[in-house]
Amino acid sequence: MEEKVVIDKLKEFHGHICPGLLIGYQVSNIFLREFKKPKDEEIVAIVETDACSIDAIQFMTGCTLGKGNLIIRNYGKHVYTFINRKSRDAIRIALDFEKAKNFDWSKGKIPPKDMFNIKRMKIKRLPRKARIRESIRCEMCGEGVMKGKEKKFKGKIICAPCYKSLLRNSKNL
Repeated sequence: MEEKVVIDKLKEFHGHICPGLLIGYQVSNIFLREFKKPKDEEIVAIVETDACSIDAIQFMTGCTLGKGNLIIRNYGKHVYTFINRKSRDAIRIALDFEKAKNFDWSKGKIPPKDMFNIKRMKIKRLPRKARIRESIRCEMCGEGVMKGKEKKFKGKIICAPCYKSLLRNSKNL
């Protein structure tokens, strides 16, 4: 797909064009030149930001929060690591701070490939695959909560928000 078409589709998906989206666009292009677009969960992306770039990565690479192959470790850094689960090959793509500082972001330009530091590596320990577990009922609010995410309070099974509410209210007593 040609660049303009992809950018237009990204804009439609994200809502607007911004520097973060264009960073994600270029990061995704770098990744896709190294690896093929994953069919499902064979590639995992670990992103070190919660910025707009994530939307481009989800849209272009197929790594998504819902499938569990997009992991957010929000360190506030434009650093993106893609790992092939089978081969354990990985690529770490980091926005170069000095080059980014001197780039004119106001024009809606795509940052050039040389604005990123790229490191290829082998990964020893893979991130866990997403787990699907049954839901159980919170005895306080009645809503379902994934097994393993529940809390126990005075013998009752409760969800995390209800547990936090109980803790807040107990401090006010």
